[in-house]
Parts: sequence; C-alpha cells; structure tokens
Amino acid sequence: MKKFKGDVSVLWWRLLQYSLLFTLGVLMTRIVMNEYLGQSQTQVQASGLPYFLGIFLAMLGLRQTNLNQLLCHPTSHKSPDWLVLVAMILVILGIQTLTTLYSHVLATLLHRFNYGIQAQVEASSANSTTWGMWLYSVILAPLTEELVFRGYILGNLKQYGRSVALGLSAFMFGLYHMNAIQTPFAFAIGLILGYLALEYGLVWAIIFHLGNNLFSEIMNQVTDKTWLMVDNFAGLVGIAVIIYLGVKFFKIKVQSQKLKEKLVVSLWNPPAVIYLAYCFYTIVESLNNI
Repeated sequence: MKKFKGDVSVLWWRLLQYSLLFTLGVLMTRIVMNEYLGQSQTQVQASGLPYFLGIFLAMLGLRQTNLNQLLCHPTSHKSPDWLVLVAMILVILGIQTLTTLYSHVLATLLHRFNYGIQAQVEASSANSTTWGMWLYSVILAPLTEELVFRGYILGNLKQYGRSVALGLSAFMFGLYHMNAIQTPFAFAIGLILGYLALEYGLVWAIIFHLGNNLFSEIMNQVTDKTWLMVDNFAGLVGIAVIIYLGVKFFKIKVQSQKLKEKLVVSLWNPPAVIYLAYCFYTIVESLNNI
C-alpha cells in the first residue's frame, strides 16, 4: 500500500502541474494577443491559439516522462467486434443524453439559490467557429488527453488492478475539465475510454475520443428535427444499454477491503486534496449570479 500511495501522489502532482501549465499557457497567449496585438477577447478565443500554447506548455512539463509511459502498452492486440463498437457508441450517446438531463436538473436546483450555470453550459457545448478551434477540439485535445490520461495515468495505475485504474484515471479526467457539466460527463466517458485502452489498446481509445468530439461538433450545427429525434432516440437506447451493462458486468464488489483502502488512499493525500480544492474553486467561481 505504501508504494501505491507514493505512485498515486506522483500522478496527482503531475496532473496538478499539467493543469496549471495549461492554464498559464492559455492566459499568457490571451494577454499577448489582447494587449499587444489588439485583438478582442472573442477573436482570441475563436483563434484557438491560447489552447495550442497551453497544450504545448503542459506537455512540455511531462518531458521527463518517457514515451513508453505515455503510450500505455496495450493488454491485447485484438480489435473490438461490431457488437462492442455499437454498444460503446450507444453508451456514449446515452451518457450525452444523461448529461443533458443532469444539466437541466442542476440548473433548476441552483436557480433556487440565485445562481446559474449558463456560462459553464456554453463552455461545454460551444461550437468551433474557426479551423483553429476545430483542430484543437477534434484532434489536438483528444489526442493529448488520451496520451496523458489513458496512456500515462492509466498505464501507471493498471498494475494495481483494473477497477482502481479505470475509476481513478476517469475521476482525474473528469476533474481536469473543471466544469459543472463536463466533469461528470468526462468521468463517465473516461470509464469507456479506459476500458477500450485496457482491452484493445490506446489507439482505440484515441479513435473513440476523436469520434466523440467530431460527432459533438457536427450535432451542435444540426437543426433538422428528424436528425435530432434520431439522436435523442439513440440516446435513450444508450441509457438502456448502460443500465444493462451496469447490472450485468460492472457490479462493484463491496466486500473488497483492499479496493476500499486504495480508494481512500487515492483521495486522502496532499496533492489530491489540493487538486480537488482547485477544481471545486474553479467550478464555483464560474457560476453566474442571476
């Protein structure tokens, strides 16, 4: 358990470093483009350049991590069959539908306290209006996130068991997004992507992540009611698949004392507490008064 605690602490520190460097890169680029190049905040945001520099600095911070750690050696060279592919697609659509329902419930609850999540909803569903933002959202972000979360983090955790590796890497992935809407969505998606990485290799996780972001970009521009109805129906089918898989395959064995201990150790250590506080502050600070 001592080795596990040490390894998990290192991962939390690395994630904190990665997040801070990304934020620093974004802020630096925005200041330069706004103050010295005379571009408006809208132009700066739409260009995508702040995120490019943010990713560059964040990945530069992981330069001491060798490539093998980032690439998460696959446990299998097999490819998923068509049934698995269809099931995973439906599950992702189901998660998207559940996230939409969750956002409405959360907005209603916060409204009672004169708070809103409109800014966070817009941030989580914003459509790319330039090629720069499209390149970041559809290609660069999913690629680097898979290298970090399913490659480096999941790759280092899998020696302690699949349940711990999947759960903790997905939890970190959700927190990284620091958004009241995106955090639970990213956690759920992280479980799916983690399963794909462990079962079929990192490439399949990257493919699904790219596909999910591309599909979101496309659906954000769809106004045809027929396609929206098809998407909603597929989402409902996806929820049914999630329930079925949850009952059949993903029952948590509460009698596993070691699993409980690992979960406590994973969250109750200095870097984890610092990162949780950082994420909580960011999410709360982003709420808007009504």
